[in-house]
Amino acid sequence: MKYIIANWKMHSNYAFVQDWGQTFVNALTSQKVEVIKNAAQIIISPPFPYIHDLMSATADQSESIILCAQNVSHHTGAGAYTGEVSAEMLKDIGCQYVLVGHSERRAMGDNDLLEQKLKNVLEADLIPVFCVGEPLEEREAGRAWDFIANQLSLLKNIDPAQQLLIAYEPIWAIGTGQTANLEDIEEMHTQIKAAYNWPVLYGGSVKSSNAGKLLASSVIDGALVGGASLKPDEFLSIVEAAS
Repeated sequence: MKYIIANWKMHSNYAFVQDWGQTFVNALTSQKVEVIKNAAQIIISPPFPYIHDLMSATADQSESIILCAQNVSHHTGAGAYTGEVSAEMLKDIGCQYVLVGHSERRAMGDNDLLEQKLKNVLEADLIPVFCVGEPLEEREAGRAWDFIANQLSLLKNIDPAQQLLIAYEPIWAIGTGQTANLEDIEEMHTQIKAAYNWPVLYGGSVKSSNAGKLLASSVIDGALVGGASLKPDEFLSIVEAAS
């Protein structure tokens, strides 16, 4: 089973969600659904305001499409935390997955909050998608694995029986059109898997033209897709590549 996650980031509006949902659902013929169900788990991560709208727009295929939040509060329970969204709220509205540690969130100052965010997600019975990735200077200096291993150290006290996904996204390949060399990706995925027994996805300019090669690898358990996921036909092609 491959995990294919669409990360819409801060894109979309109500009309976009309705059009994307209708187009994607129409493209999922019954035959495709059965093939895809056996090969890929489709996970969509829209901005917070459009989570419910996406649920409505894809209701006909609700069993095939799973919701993921792009972020979660480090605060627990309820409280005077204006603008925050708790893990319990995400669970309540139907999310099953949550992105934690995406490089774009880390750049906004999330690094010191990630351990608590992971704890909150797991305690709410949600599944974290823990993102790691090195900047170009670390890779060029031969320190890519050391950098990733340090990021992954937050997972060392988590029960291996917990459901969790790891997404490897080299920072220099996110939204740049550059994709890491397959040999380098497989080497990193193999090192991560040797240290932690959770599925490892790849993200970094994944698109329909390279998805087949990436998803054919036995050490790549899926894809975290950014810009290409905004086009339903393109995203469907990536999902189909998993089968």
